[in-house]
Amino acid sequence: MSAPAVIAIGCGAALGFDLLGSAASRWLGFPYSRLAPGSSAIYTVTSVVAARHGPAWVGIVAGATVAFVEATMGWGISWWIGPGRPPQALSRARMFGIVLLVTMTGIACGVVGTIVAAVVR
Repeated sequence: MSAPAVIAIGCGAALGFDLLGSAASRWLGFPYSRLAPGSSAIYTVTSVVAARHGPAWVGIVAGATVAFVEATMGWGISWWIGPGRPPQALSRARMFGIVLLVTMTGIACGVVGTIVAAVVR
């Protein structure tokens, strides 16, 4: 399997997680933020698999890409369902900051995933 295919699957997993997690949060009444470790796990696992199917740096790119997709499209899904909607209006700068923070989290998970892939080889 190619690294781009792994990244695409990771993006799909993150979006599916947002869809199901948002619905569960809304119906069961728990804070949506409790699902953040699951998102980080998706970034990390995608990074491990991508780094094993390509050069090591691809793991970092995979974590960043999946996190960016989740921070943009995934946030849109959770906003539409309800739990991802902030209680007050956000400025564009604040939204950009949130997307940047999530993407940086993906980079960190990508570094961890890349190291795990190197150790496991």
